[in-house]
This record gives sequence, structure tokens and C-alpha cells, in this order.
Amino acid sequence: MSTTMALRPSYELADPSHRLYRGPNVSETTAVAAENAVIEATSLFGSHAHVAADADALAADAPAAMGAFRSLAPVPDDERALYGDEERVGRLPEDAGTVLRVLGDPIGSDDPLDWRAFDIDALLVRDGERALYHSIPHESHVREVYATDAPAYREAVRDAVSESLGVALYPAEPLLTWRVRETSYELTPTTLRYGAGDDRHGYSLDRLVAADPTRGGHGVDCEWRSLTATARDPIQRALGRVHDVFASDPPETVPTDDGATTEAVLGALSDLAGSLDYDCAVSPRRT
Repeated sequence: MSTTMALRPSYELADPSHRLYRGPNVSETTAVAAENAVIEATSLFGSHAHVAADADALAADAPAAMGAFRSLAPVPDDERALYGDEERVGRLPEDAGTVLRVLGDPIGSDDPLDWRAFDIDALLVRDGERALYHSIPHESHVREVYATDAPAYREAVRDAVSESLGVALYPAEPLLTWRVRETSYELTPTTLRYGAGDDRHGYSLDRLVAADPTRGGHGVDCEWRSLTATARDPIQRALGRVHDVFASDPPETVPTDDGATTEAVLGALSDLAGSLDYDCAVSPRRT
């Protein structure tokens, strides 16, 4: 899914190399604190940080954040990097603390965070014309890291989230891809996808209960929760019940056709279960 729509044309650069992912059990407080830690780390590598915000809403919902926002330099319309209500920019590293205050840092355990998701339209940290980090707070899947040929920056981001259980940095591309006869498969940090031609399916990994190697070792046996069981509010549960009735069932066995791919799939699922705090039991490959 492309997310460059949130950036003005001059910053529509290469696709992100990595994304910041959050697991299903991560609280909003932890997720926001982790992202702020990433922005703080990124500030050491960048030249400017842009923040776009709904100024009226921010003033009403988070006056301290609004005060910090107003202390950043306004961006003229013809120089804006982001789409949003109003845009301000800070120079780095000297304005890093102010940018973080705009984003509510430090985040208290009892802080209401709706404003952080909806009053902040977007943010971008860049080094000259090169994007380093891009986020749309109300779109939780848009946490984009541009670290191609920048291993020191990539490791700084990884270190920044290392203490946040359920938040992790992974490549933007699928972790694994393989093919069995006419069907292609791919595993991302959030989803198992597969299909042939136009017949495509995808299942969220937060539904996965268990993954075990098949007896022959050429596939992975899977146990899945219903959408109703993973829903987080009454509306989602109601929609989940409807979806469970009409949607195709997730696969009970995912074929791999060889032991090495089976081992790689189980290894990736085990890593994801640990780093993103999925409630999933993964068994080692049978010998």
C-alpha cells in the first residue's frame, strides 16, 4: 500500500526500507512513547523535522503541545513537505526537544492520547532532501523508516524501540516469499497472504493461535482464532461475527514443499511472536 499521498511531490522519494510495527496487545501509551523514541533517535541523523497539525484542535486538546508547535518556524505554502492544516519546521538537532514536546513527550501513563492520533496530521524527519522518517499518526501502519544504505541509522531506530514490548522495526518488504505449484505465499510482520492469479487471500497474524511443522516437514499446520475473538470493541465483534460467517476460512495447513522453507517460516513466526507480542505458540521444526 502506497503512503506517499501524505507527502508533497518534492518529498515523494524512494519507498521506505523499513516500517515500525506494533503488535495487537500494545497500548497507545507504549506505541506513542516508542515512536517518540524513534523520532528522538532520528533527530541525530537529520537536518529538519516537519510537523503538520490541526492548529485549532491542538490548541483545545493539548495546550502545552500547541505552545511548542507555535515556537517552531512556520512553513510557507510553497515550501511545505506535508499535507495537513498547518505546518511548522524545526532545525535539528537544536529543535529536537521542541518537536518532541509537540508530540507530547514525555508521555504519562494516564495521558489521554486521542489528540496525538488525530490533531497531529503528519510528521517528517529529513536530512536535506532525503526522508528519514515519515508518520501519519491516525494511520497506525504508516510509520516509515528510510534507512537504505544507512546501517547506523537503522540500528539507532532498532535500539530506540528495543525496550518497548510489542513494537519492532522490520523491513517494509515481505519477510518471506515462496511458491508451491501455482500458489504464491508471502509473510509480512502482520499478515499471511497467498493466492494464484486474481484469487488472493490475507489473514492477520493476531488470529494465529499455534503454528507447528507438518509431520513430513513440508508445511506448517496452523490454528486460528475467529475475527470475533480478536475484536476489541462491540462493533468490531459484531462485524467479526458477520465476517466469520461469510469469509473464507484461513488455511489449516500452509504448504512449503521443502524443509528449509518450513524452518524459515517457523523461525520468522517465532521471532514475530516474541518481538510483536503475538499470543501464538510456535513449535520448532520436526527432525
